[in-house]
Amino acid sequence: MKILMVVHGFVPEATGGVELRCFYLARELAKEHDVRVFTRTGDASKADYELSRETIDGIAVTRVHYNFGDCTSFRDIYVNERMEKVFEDYLDEDPPDVVHVHHLTCLTTTIPAALDRRGIATVMSLHDFWLSCPRGQIIRTDLNICDPIDRTKCLPCLRDLWPHFPWPQRGLLDRILGRAGDLSSIHEYEAHIRGVLATPDRLFAPCDFHRNKFIELGAPKDRIQTMAYGFDKTMFDGVAERRVPANKIRIGYIGSVIPTKGVHVLLDAFEGIDSSKATLDIYGEIPSFHGDTSYAKRIEGQVAADESVTIHGRYENRELPDILSRIDVLVVPSVWYETFSITIREGFLAGIPVVASRLGAMGEAFEDEVSGLYFTHGDAADLRTKLARLVDDPALRERLVAAPKTVKDIGDNAREIAAIYESLASARRGASA
Repeated sequence: MKILMVVHGFVPEATGGVELRCFYLARELAKEHDVRVFTRTGDASKADYELSRETIDGIAVTRVHYNFGDCTSFRDIYVNERMEKVFEDYLDEDPPDVVHVHHLTCLTTTIPAALDRRGIATVMSLHDFWLSCPRGQIIRTDLNICDPIDRTKCLPCLRDLWPHFPWPQRGLLDRILGRAGDLSSIHEYEAHIRGVLATPDRLFAPCDFHRNKFIELGAPKDRIQTMAYGFDKTMFDGVAERRVPANKIRIGYIGSVIPTKGVHVLLDAFEGIDSSKATLDIYGEIPSFHGDTSYAKRIEGQVAADESVTIHGRYENRELPDILSRIDVLVVPSVWYETFSITIREGFLAGIPVVASRLGAMGEAFEDEVSGLYFTHGDAADLRTKLARLVDDPALRERLVAAPKTVKDIGDNAREIAAIYESLASARRGASA
């Protein structure tokens, strides 16, 4: 079967959760199928819409270079006719049997419609909330979740946190977004997105919470199903056995250090933990947040005041097993919904007790007090209480690790998805005939 993956970024230059999920699934499927990837890149030395090609782990990857050089309106952010033409020309080279769309930001939301016109079976994964919130996380600048979505706040929010335009291009943003009180562009976007969600043959949501949220937002109930992520479990072989006990309990965080991930909550909580008993290790890059460096300065300021806290910086995904072997308690303090939480499952596979916000998909990941501990999201005092229990009670740590947990294997996941691909492609062929 010829399978095409469409995603907004791809390894090795892009290694976020969506990009890695796409890569691992593509690599697994490529063992039995012809798998290709169409993705976007932002090399400033290349002209917009120029293509570059390479092969990664046997997967043919085509990158379209695009830096929004022709963007003049809010609609241009999510509808790009020229990008659609580039994509259709690419399809003409060797049409696939099925296309799996992972993310369309920086590409064009008209790709599903283009595939539908050609009778190509299409699956779309809803990895975040981008097809309902232009920022992707339905959370406002004050880190309060925007649920239900308040469209009157969209334009002011985008002015502060628009992800695609580096500051100080405020003049460009003003031209694109128009007046804050004029919601016509937002209503047009909302209507368009409902059409996008109704187009693919199947929608995948990584958890039941996320599926239900998208049904509330207009996704067709009969086309959307829960599809948990699969993991390459061999990556984590021997991690627990390599973990050497330290003099202090090593509390750890792994992932991007951005406001929605809640590292500030973890640091506030750790201030009340006895430093003679525990340390805190933060693994991950602290990037500027859409051009704003204030969060990085805040985090660095908090860390500077506590010798028990160490920021290790950016890491490569291949280093993850070794990092997890040096952590005794893993914390996932996100203040946004999260749509699956890969990190929680990585903690499970590495044999580490996990503490997480009881919010969104995280609230489905385990049973509280049985296979993990939950705390109220954003509540540093509640998190501190949970951490103190784990620091002082080795029996609790052992019990949480020993509790049964469900983590899907990437091989099983790929076979399950391939069967869906084949069913949808067969239905499309039948309809065409």
